[in-house]
Amino acid sequence: KQILNSFLQERQSQTNTANGSTGRLIGDTYYDSLGRPSKANQPYFNDASYPVNAVWVPVEAEVFGQTWIEYDGQGRTTA
Repeated sequence: KQILNSFLQERQSQTNTANGSTGRLIGDTYYDSLGRPSKANQPYFNDASYPVNAVWVPVEAEVFGQTWIEYDGQGRTTA
């Protein structure tokens, strides 16, 4: 399941677990004020429910990997 932001960019993806048990794998993408990706969370497990139509806000300690993207004044990625 894809959840989009108001600019129709994927904000969060939620997928069923591989073994069909209750829970979901969630991946997040955050954007800066210009609509560019600024942070992405690697998929993490949440056992609260199956995928739903609402954004799940994670506890940072549950997210084991994050990628931060920074831009210079010309809009080029720097990190």
